[in-house]
Amino acid sequence: MRATVAMAALAVLAGCSGSNKAGSSGSTGTSSETAATTTSSSSGSSTAANTDSGSTSAGTTTSSSTSSTTGNVGSSSGSTTNTAGSSGSSTTTSTGSTSSTTTGGSSGSSGSTFVVASHPAWTHVPDNGGPVLDAPELLVITFSVDATGNDGGYPFESDMEGLGNWIVGSTWLTSVGTEYGVNSATAAVPVRLTNPPPAQLSDTGIRALLEQGMTAGTIPVPDNSERIYMLFLPADVTVSSPSFNGTGCVDFEGYHWMASLSVNGTSYDVPYAVILDCNLAGAGLTEQQQIEVAASHEFIEASTDPSPESNPAFEIVDNADPWHAFGGEVADLCVSDNMRAFGTTYTVQRSWSNTAAQGDGSPCAPALTIGTPPSPRTFLGVAPIAPHVLTVTAGQTTNITLEGWSTADHILDWPVAATVVKSDLNLAPTVTPSSVNNGTTATLSIPIPSNAPSGDQALLWVYTTQGTQNDAQWWPLVLQVQ
Repeated sequence: MRATVAMAALAVLAGCSGSNKAGSSGSTGTSSETAATTTSSSSGSSTAANTDSGSTSAGTTTSSSTSSTTGNVGSSSGSTTNTAGSSGSSTTTSTGSTSSTTTGGSSGSSGSTFVVASHPAWTHVPDNGGPVLDAPELLVITFSVDATGNDGGYPFESDMEGLGNWIVGSTWLTSVGTEYGVNSATAAVPVRLTNPPPAQLSDTGIRALLEQGMTAGTIPVPDNSERIYMLFLPADVTVSSPSFNGTGCVDFEGYHWMASLSVNGTSYDVPYAVILDCNLAGAGLTEQQQIEVAASHEFIEASTDPSPESNPAFEIVDNADPWHAFGGEVADLCVSDNMRAFGTTYTVQRSWSNTAAQGDGSPCAPALTIGTPPSPRTFLGVAPIAPHVLTVTAGQTTNITLEGWSTADHILDWPVAATVVKSDLNLAPTVTPSSVNNGTTATLSIPIPSNAPSGDQALLWVYTTQGTQNDAQWWPLVLQVQ
């Protein structure tokens, strides 16, 4: 699912799983985006644009969620590139309720073999046994008029139809879908609705709109059980959803759902997605790019987890995993990474790869390259060493070690910061020193207010601003007052 977040003065996109939210009547599953206001300990935006080989910068976004669930950081790992170099010792450390095993290593220098430093292992998105759309058919639905009846009220009709046609045959889809069983895709004939949409819509109203369109014949009935109905709404349509506790373009930008619809006496289970036109100022993307990113996000999640509430497939449903707090579905975990698709004008989002997550570099696919011929970008990492839920004490400062690592020698240190995504507390995290390198550490200091009530929680995001020549990924951290 997807969400909208304000980070300092920067409006950014974010993901959040709806798997723990109660669905409304007539629905069988949901995934949505929610939003939070964030504050950052660094003065700039968290990442620069991620682009494909030979492509130009498209801008990138950062991530957060209103969920207050908690989770597990996992074990540490490290590896050596090329041949064996300097040896490292193996140590086991434990903090709180978890332990992590690290493999010692040292950063490379001139004339020596580079060794990837120890670091926490990435999470894994489990297969919960629910259905996956192995051959989804994407149906793009737009409105030729806006809510007031003005022609051309949705100026991106042709663009979104083109995006849909491109997605289903793209190498992007192969990169993000194949390992989860999404093997192919097709595009249905797009639908342009000529009647103005209601200015106010709830999710119940959206399902009714689909049902009424199918009954009237303006929207085709699902003769393909793997058809995803992707509804693009004009900017003057406001969507509210009690299930997601919010309002569109304030608390979320879009979502996907599975609904049970009745058309002329026949029941259909219909996977669908709603994409809003929010045009967030300061997001680092154009209005059209924001819609493209949202559409790509929802498409891969609707394919890999079409029934997240009632019958989840690939989704982190364990509240004890901190990555669940940021969403839990494959696109949620990479919501900070957008890329300009090579050879196109489209901007799409990267998505979590369990295969890539077994290594030291980015867990998000497609892999980013640079140069001609293309070569992998150096990954610059930073992660906290912390337990499932880091228990903190009111009136005391919590200090957390951050480990830095990279997949190749990097002469310059890279800056790190921490952002408060959602918190019951008034927190002001600082990082000292403000940068790391392969094998070095920094300390994240978080003063806990003396009046903090027991049980209050905070969700933070640790990240690095890696620039346009490298790759990076944020990391979640959960605090709870004892």
